[in-house]
Amino acid sequence: MARGLSLHIGLNQVDGSQYQNRFPVLRHAENDTNYYFGLAMGRHFEAMRLIGKEATSDRLVDCLTHYAKQMQAGDLCFITYSGHGTKVRDLNGEEEDGYDEVMVLYDRLFIDDEFTPLWAQFAKGVRIFLLNDSCYNGTVSRFVAGDDTNFPKASEDHLVRGIDSSLVRSDFERHLDYFCRIKADMVTGPADCSILHISACRDDQEADDGSVTETNGKFTATVRKMLETENFEGSYRDFFESVRQRMPPWQTPGMDTKAGTEDAAFELAPFLRI
Repeated sequence: MARGLSLHIGLNQVDGSQYQNRFPVLRHAENDTNYYFGLAMGRHFEAMRLIGKEATSDRLVDCLTHYAKQMQAGDLCFITYSGHGTKVRDLNGEEEDGYDEVMVLYDRLFIDDEFTPLWAQFAKGVRIFLLNDSCYNGTVSRFVAGDDTNFPKASEDHLVRGIDSSLVRSDFERHLDYFCRIKADMVTGPADCSILHISACRDDQEADDGSVTETNGKFTATVRKMLETENFEGSYRDFFESVRQRMPPWQTPGMDTKAGTEDAAFELAPFLRI
């Protein structure tokens, strides 16, 4: 019988002692994480969540390594991230735009290439579904291989989930030796498992954290309404298209499957059904 494991990561603020600059404190990222955790539990996943101070790089690596050891062909791994994102310069020239996408975790920056050795641990036939509600994140699950009109600019009432790359440059440089080793040790080509990644916006856009009167980020609120009040049923492809149609033009979700082994049936499989 197939098994479903899920991991939900979210943080409104980082450990200020580990970053050079101060970043805006989000309102709803941790709410998103609690929502996805409940969604997974309701769909009979064995679920874990890393919220706030627990959303560290070591905990993320440990959890995914633990999951990889337990999962086998036919199993489904559901992962979500809600929080700040950013970009740092690409050290080996494998990114078309010259930048690596980054999750801003509690203790440090987590570059997209750090997923490479994690995905490589999952067995062939395992399916990984990643939802990423942060900015600059359209290819954050990748291996080697819009219209912003009327965008609601950040204000006291309205926040976005993105950190300008200039504000994390010193944090990136502080861990540069480690990131260089990650690049040097990278495995080329897709992982044996299949990976379907849906992002909240394009790489050149910002994800809306929602206003003070709301409880979730724009992307997650759209997902929540679609699942809870509109009773969505369909495939992963249907899910993506339905969410995209409901989002504003300044925040366009994206879908990427290139990090893992080609699996056309994954997109057509029933959404979050183990």
